[in-house]
Amino acid sequence: TSKPELPRHKHSAQEPQSSGQRQVWFATDAAVDTPVYQRSDLSAGTSIIGPAVIEQLDSTTVIPPEIALQVDEWLNLRMKIPADSSHES
Repeated sequence: TSKPELPRHKHSAQEPQSSGQRQVWFATDAAVDTPVYQRSDLSAGTSIIGPAVIEQLDSTTVIPPEIALQVDEWLNLRMKIPADSSHES
């Protein structure tokens, strides 16, 4: 059986616009004003530095402060957590 070829999306330089703000509690003493993005508005090549919330019909993705999110050419959300980060478990 041959491996299926998934469509690749071209990178866009367009910056996503947040659809609002939400108070989110990260491991902090106070809630943080956090931008909310709609998943359907994120194109390949989009980069976001947390904090952020990504909403879509069937799930919500939370990006903690200082964590980098990149949307790849298959529209996967990829988070990069620094090796020296306290976000590792």
